[in-house]
Amino acid sequence: MERLDVLDAISDLLDGKCRQCKERAALYRQYGASSFARIDGHCNRNCPVGQQLQSLGRQLKLGERKIIEEDGAHDHSD
Repeated sequence: MERLDVLDAISDLLDGKCRQCKERAALYRQYGASSFARIDGHCNRNCPVGQQLQSLGRQLKLGERKIIEEDGAHDHSD
């Protein structure tokens, strides 16, 4: 799977499943938004979607990235 495909799949899961998850919302109410690591850890251990997100995240490889420059972005002439 290409990097952009993995990122799209992650985004789709977060938007389609996690955003609407009642258990995640209950954890936010219980622990507050500042406890993101606790909530995220719970999802990664106890939720099939969280486990799928972990699997997709492992597919993201750090490597050389293409630098795309916009036309004229580095033109400093007056």
